[in-house]
Amino acid sequence: MIGLIGGMSYASTITYYKLINEFSQAHHNSLSRAKILISSVDFDEIEELQHNNEWQKAGELLNKEAKRLEKAGANIIALCTNTMHKIANDLQKDLKARFIHIAHSSLKELNHNNIKNILLLGTKYTMQEDFYKKELKGINVITPNN
Repeated sequence: MIGLIGGMSYASTITYYKLINEFSQAHHNSLSRAKILISSVDFDEIEELQHNNEWQKAGELLNKEAKRLEKAGANIIALCTNTMHKIANDLQKDLKARFIHIAHSSLKELNHNNIKNILLLGTKYTMQEDFYKKELKGINVITPNN
């Protein structure tokens, strides 16, 4: 069972849901769908915490969502946003479910395809801070100038 923490752009949540189900269908049978639980948070609350530099509180909030998903049966948790991976460690605190980190998955795919240089686009937090870039070991990460 996959647990998705979404709502920090419903568009990215939709993309995760769609791609996971397309993968499931392609690798099983035409009627196969992934078992997915979605917790859609109120982005207004998250954005306010970002704006006020209250990242730890945001991490605690998303940790509660992850634990809700885990309690409901999810044994894999994914966060449907790049920026909030800044608090990935807080999100995973005392979590038994496996957490899929987007930068680790990206690194695996980049290495598989022998890609060593990338352009990273995202929110100002994702592009200006190193929480995402530092996970991409061995990759030259370029971000636009502000």
